Amino acid sequence: MSVHFHGKFSLLLFLAAIVVGLVAIVKESTTMGMMYGVVILISLVSILWSYCAKCRCRKGGCVHYFTAKIANLLPDRKPGKYTLWDNLGLLVPVAVMLIIPQFWLWKNTPLIIVFWTGVVVSVIDLRLFVCCACKNRVCILNKRT
Repeated sequence: MSVHFHGKFSLLLFLAAIVVGLVAIVKESTTMGMMYGVVILISLVSILWSYCAKCRCRKGGCVHYFTAKIANLLPDRKPGKYTLWDNLGLLVPVAVMLIIPQFWLWKNTPLIIVFWTGVVVSVIDLRLFVCCACKNRVCILNKRT
């Protein structure tokens, strides 16, 4: 399978896991689900701005494909070493998207299993196939940094 398959697969699987978390929340509270949906959107924009908009691969060669297409709609940022704020703009939103639904997922064993299986498999796929093929040497997720 191509690295582009893995780039898309890992990204879509991670997003599917986040949607499972959203479903767990909505099952108990539509209002909280809508609030988490807003958190997801803000988190994705933060990630795209902090990392993808600054990535040297966004104009061509992005192994995630979808993120580059969306990041290209954002204002250009000078590619280069990521700052502390750039790294926090990636790590904090990811942590927030993973932590918030835990209260609701904990109450639903099948959903928490699907959620964490999706997250773990997407991270394993990312590390084994995507990061090693990525040309962005300054990314904190790149194995060669």
